Amino acid sequence: VKQKWVFKVKRNRVFRARLVACGYSQVSGVDFTESTSPVVNDTTFRIPLIVMLMWKLDSVLVDVETAFLVGDLDEEIYMECPERIDAEDDK
Repeated sequence: VKQKWVFKVKRNRVFRARLVACGYSQVSGVDFTESTSPVVNDTTFRIPLIVMLMWKLDSVLVDVETAFLVGDLDEEIYMECPERIDAEDDK
C-alpha cells in the first residue's frame, strides 16, 4: 500500500505530521477481498431527528470521522517505505 506524509499547523502554532496509508492504491482480490463501510440511510437519520424536534429533546453531536481510526485488523498490512528511510537500517 502506498503512503504519504500529511503536515498540518494547528491553531496554537504546533506542527503535526502523520504518515497516512493511501487506500486508493489497493487492488481488489489482491490486497482485499471485500470492503464494507457503515453508512446511514436518510430515513434512519431523519426519523430520530423529527422525534427529537417534536418532543423538544436536546441532542449531542458525535464525531463519526474518528470511528475508522481505531479499527482492529486481522490481516497484515504491507506499506512502502517512506522516502529517505531505509528498511534495512531497522534490521
